[in-house]
Amino acid sequence: MFYTIRFNAALAALGIDPSTIPADLRQIGQSRGKAAGCSPQEAVLVILSELPLEVKMMADLRAVYIWARDGKVRTDNPIIQTVALNLGLELPRTC
Repeated sequence: MFYTIRFNAALAALGIDPSTIPADLRQIGQSRGKAAGCSPQEAVLVILSELPLEVKMMADLRAVYIWARDGKVRTDNPIIQTVALNLGLELPRTC
């Protein structure tokens, strides 16, 4: 339950109303993210990268840099690096 709340809060932090993302897509993202050991923020980034361009353009991606700084997004994860590039972000790689 807390994962779902944090997932929706991560969407909101990006300026995206969670209710604008289809519920089934949110549930898939939450399930896959949790199963893969991803933080809710990482799961949101993966889902966001798969959404149409107009949704991506609505996102305020500055939050991603804060998440990376705070350790909520693992910038050394190759999947996150790929997703970040897909979203036009350049995250520093950490070890």
